[in-house]
Amino acid sequence: MKAFTCKFLVWVLLFLFFPSVFLFCKTQQGQVQQQPNQEQTQPDQAQQNQQNQSQQTQNQQNQAQQDQQTQQTQTSQEQTQQQNQQTQQDQSQQTQQDQTQQNQQNQQNQQNQTQQGQVPQAPSNFKVEGIAPDTITLSWSDVQNEEYYSLMATNIYDPDFSKWRNHSASPLTANTTWYQDRPFPEGVSRCYALRACNVNGCSSFVWSCATVPYSLIAECATYNDVWKVPACSEGVNSCSTCNLVMSRDNLPSRYEQNQPNSWYSSLCNDGGGGDWYSSRSVERIVLSTTSSSFKVGYPISVTVRVFCSSTADFVHLYFSAGTSPVSWSQVGISPSSSQACTQSNRVEDKTFTFTPSSATLYVVRAVIADSTSLICPSGQYDEVDDIAVKVKSPTYNQDVSPILNSKCVGCHSQLSSYNGVVNGVGTGSCSGRRYVVPGEPDSSLIYLKITNPPCGSKMPPGGSLSQSEIDTIKNWILGGAPEN
Repeated sequence: MKAFTCKFLVWVLLFLFFPSVFLFCKTQQGQVQQQPNQEQTQPDQAQQNQQNQSQQTQNQQNQAQQDQQTQQTQTSQEQTQQQNQQTQQDQSQQTQQDQTQQNQQNQQNQQNQTQQGQVPQAPSNFKVEGIAPDTITLSWSDVQNEEYYSLMATNIYDPDFSKWRNHSASPLTANTTWYQDRPFPEGVSRCYALRACNVNGCSSFVWSCATVPYSLIAECATYNDVWKVPACSEGVNSCSTCNLVMSRDNLPSRYEQNQPNSWYSSLCNDGGGGDWYSSRSVERIVLSTTSSSFKVGYPISVTVRVFCSSTADFVHLYFSAGTSPVSWSQVGISPSSSQACTQSNRVEDKTFTFTPSSATLYVVRAVIADSTSLICPSGQYDEVDDIAVKVKSPTYNQDVSPILNSKCVGCHSQLSSYNGVVNGVGTGSCSGRRYVVPGEPDSSLIYLKITNPPCGSKMPPGGSLSQSEIDTIKNWILGGAPEN
C-alpha cells in the first residue's frame, strides 16, 4: 500500500512539473501496448497466403484430373475405332474364306461328277452367222464340267458328223463362248458342229450353218403386218429379205420368222418335214435393178438362195403385177422356166429376170419343190416365200428432162418444159402427130423419132441416144408419162 502510494505521488508530481515527460512516457507505453497487435497481424497474413497457395494447388490438381479424363476419353474412342476396324477386317476375311470354301466345294463337286463318269451337256444357244463380208461368227452358252470344246466343219452338209472334218481351231479351251472363222470369199456357205468334252467323253453335237454375205449393199426388206410378207422400201434399187425367210415352218434346228411369209390373200403354208439344212428350203430372196429405183421397163433381177438337199429339188419363180386380185405369172420360158439344183446338201443361188410393164405393186414368189411347177405345192418338204416391191414409172422431172435437155432442147426449145412435151404436135411431114400418147410409145412421135421415124429424119441428127436413154423415154410413156 505504501509502495503504491509513493508511485502515485511521483506520477502526480511529474504531471504537474514536467508534463512533457509525462506525455513521452504515455506514448512509449502505448507503443508497447500496440506491439502485440502488429505481431498478431503478421500471422493472419501468412495464413491467408497459405490458403491461397492451397487453393491454387487444388485448382491445378482439378485441371490435371480434367486433362487426364479427356485423354482417357480420346484413348477410349481410338480403341473403339480400332475395334470396329478389326471387326470389319474379320468379317471381310470371313467372307473371303467362305467364298474360297464355296469355290473349293464347287470344284470338288465338279471333280466328283467327273470321277463319277458324267460327260458334259451339249452346248445351248449355238448360233452361226455370216455378218461381215469375210467372216462367220459362232456363239454359244458355256456348259459346266467341260474341259474343252470339239469343233467340226463342212462345206456340204451331211447328217453323218463322222464325215465332217475336224476344224483347225479345235479343241477350243474350256469356258469359251464364241469363235470367228475367217477369211472367206463372198457367198461361201459352211456348216459347223460343236460338242463339249471331258475325260469321260463328249456331249452330242449341236450344229448350224451360215453363208458369208456379199459386199453388194442391199437394203433389208421389212415385214408388213397387213400383207404378211417382207416388203421393199420405195426409192431403192436393191432389196433383200435378209433373214426374214430363212429356214422353213417350225423346223427343229431353226424356225422361220413370220411363217409362212406368203401373200395374205393367196396364203400357202410350208411343209413341216425334215430339218433345217438337211431338207430343201428357201433361205433368201434378193431383188435388184439397173435403174435408180424399181421402175417400169427396167428388168428386175431376182436371186433366190436355197438349200438343196438333192438334185431332185427345183426352184420356181412367179410374180403378180397388182394385188387386186393376185394373178400369178411364171418367170421364164417353159420348159426351162424352173431351175434344178446341181448338187446335193449345199446352198445354191438361182437367178431369174423379168421386166415390169406397169406402175403398181408387184409380188414375187419363190417356190422350192420337185420338178412340177405349182404356185402353191403341198409336199412335206416344199416351201413358198413372197416379197413385195412397188414399181413406179419414170418421171419427166427426174428421168426424161435430163435426156431431152442434153440431146434435144438445143434445136427444139418446145421440149424444154413438161407441157411442151406432152401437149406438143408435129409439123410438116409429121403434122398432126402428138409428141406423147400416154401408155402408147409406138403412137408417140417423140419415141418414134429416136427409134424408127415414120416421117422426117431420125433424131438427133448425126447421132443417137443410148439404149438406156431410149428405154427410159419408152418406159416413161408406158407408165402414163407422169411429170413427177
